[in-house]
Amino acid sequence: MANLQRIIPLLTLGVLLALWPSISQARPPATDNQESIFKRFQVNFALDAAAPLLFRDTKDRRTEATRVFHLGGRVGFLFGDPRVDLHRFGIGVGIASVARSESRHLMAIDPHALLSVGRAFNMQLGLGFRAAAGTEGFRENYGGLLGSLELRYSFLPASDKGKVSITPAVFASFILTPKQVSYSSAFIGARIELAIHKN
Repeated sequence: MANLQRIIPLLTLGVLLALWPSISQARPPATDNQESIFKRFQVNFALDAAAPLLFRDTKDRRTEATRVFHLGGRVGFLFGDPRVDLHRFGIGVGIASVARSESRHLMAIDPHALLSVGRAFNMQLGLGFRAAAGTEGFRENYGGLLGSLELRYSFLPASDKGKVSITPAVFASFILTPKQVSYSSAFIGARIELAIHKN
C-alpha cells in the first residue's frame, strides 16, 4: 500500500508532463489575449424594434392619440473577438423613432458604452444617455440617462479567418429623466445584428 501511494503521484506527474505540449498549444496563455485585444475588433450594424413597458405621454391639452413604438438601428464598435476574448468593450450609437401623433413626433439618439461578456451566447450591457429630438414642447421630457441589458446568441464564423457573424438578441432599456422622473420610460424588444470582424 505504501508503494502504491508513492507510485500514484508519480504516474499523475508523468501523465501531465506527457499531455503538456498539447495542452499548451490548445490553450494559449491568457496574457497573450489580454495584450492583443486591441488588435482585434468588430464593427456592428443592427436593426431593432421595441414596445413600451413604461411611457408617460406629455400633458399638453391635445386630444390626439400618441403611438409609442421604438423602431431604429445602431452602429457599434467593440475591441476583441468573441472567438478568443471572453470580455469585449466598445461604444455604440443608436437612433430610433420612439413616438408619433398627428402633430408631434419624438426621435432618440443614444450614444453609449458597451460591455459584452460571453462567447457565442453572451450578455451585453449598455450605459449612456438619450438625446431626444422632435417636436418642441414634447421632446424636452424624454432625454436622460440610458441603461440597457441584452441577451444574445452569435452565429460565429466556423474558421478563424471568417469575417462576418449574425446575432439575434432580445433587450430591455430604461431611460431615467433626471429633471422629471415621472417621464422616465422603459422598452423591451428584439434586435438583429450583423458584425464584421477584424483580427
